[in-house]
Amino acid sequence: MAAEMMFVPLQFIKYTENVHTLLQMIHPCMDHLSVADFHNGVYDPDSDSFCLMDALEKEMPALYSQRAPKIVFDFGCGSGILSAHSRLLIDRMQRENQQANLCYLYSLDINPFATRSTMEAFRLNPASHAGSLPYEIIHGNITNRTFLQRFHGLADLILWNPPYVPSEAPSAETHTGQIDYYHSDYACAGGEDGTDVIHAMFPTAVDLLSPSGSLYVLMIEQNNPQQTADALCARFELTRRVVFQRLSGERYTIFRFQKRGGAILP
Repeated sequence: MAAEMMFVPLQFIKYTENVHTLLQMIHPCMDHLSVADFHNGVYDPDSDSFCLMDALEKEMPALYSQRAPKIVFDFGCGSGILSAHSRLLIDRMQRENQQANLCYLYSLDINPFATRSTMEAFRLNPASHAGSLPYEIIHGNITNRTFLQRFHGLADLILWNPPYVPSEAPSAETHTGQIDYYHSDYACAGGEDGTDVIHAMFPTAVDLLSPSGSLYVLMIEQNNPQQTADALCARFELTRRVVFQRLSGERYTIFRFQKRGGAILP
């Protein structure tokens, strides 16, 4: 099936525990991507995307043991690879559990070229239980807490590969809302220490999170991940757990955040 095939960079093999793990992963078909997409600010799937996919596949059985997710968000969906992957993964879990529970997937991005790319990713990667896995692609600014108000407290799963690269302060154009989608660094630039966007969007994520929901966020070493995660937990009354770390090359840490007082995963 096309949905199960995708070229995986050889260098990614060393980031997984073994080759068997790599071969068992779901790899969405992303044949729709072109150089023009990347010039238009669509984030090119890279090792961070694959690490998030790997972490989610390992976490999904625990998520299902607590409760099958009913509402899933992909913040900053970019190319659509995480959105397509999560839909295929939930589809596989439904087949294995022989239960087609209704699960809505929402993919958000401020870049219209990214939302268009995500639409194509869904089209190229159909789910076998498509009727139980409807999706919606939303073009909007995630820092605007009001436009997602109808979902407050309902999200069982939020995936987030944020712009995390340390960069110069936002330009005057950004402050006036005129985003330059064509800037090649737009999807990566995260401010002085790479955490500006993370801090700006976290209130929205916490608003959406259900009492037992899980929020997965990727950070790099320059973001001071442990310190940043502790500060976010203190500010928003969350628990956090490291579910993935890559210690070679660009160093990634993936956290799972949950609300205190809810059903906490091990």
